[in-house]
Amino acid sequence: MLNGPASVKDLAHASSLCGACVDACPVRIDIPRMLIGLRREVDERRIAPWRERMAFALLGALLVRPALYRLAVRLGRVALRPFARDGAVRSLPSVFGNWTRARDLPVVARRTFQERWAGLEREAPP
Repeated sequence: MLNGPASVKDLAHASSLCGACVDACPVRIDIPRMLIGLRREVDERRIAPWRERMAFALLGALLVRPALYRLAVRLGRVALRPFARDGAVRSLPSVFGNWTRARDLPVVARRTFQERWAGLEREAPP
């Protein structure tokens, strides 16, 4: 990070921010707080490529609209089905191939948490 945020922009999203690293660090460095600050700076300075900024903006819009999110999950489940093998998507066409070139993408679950919960509530005795 001595060379500025542009040199470590990829690190900004290299963590789930769960906080386990703080618990494991013997000197209690607050890495999640640092990464959140880095994410903010990368965003404010528009360091990330426009495609990445657009993807996160769309994801943000999706996550604040539950009905739209549920629709996207259903569409994603159907759209990824042709590419799924043994519970993972290992390659995708076009610009999405950059993601799967370096990692596997888990398939969308057959039932979402909300769908499972609704089923449990129906089965539970009153």
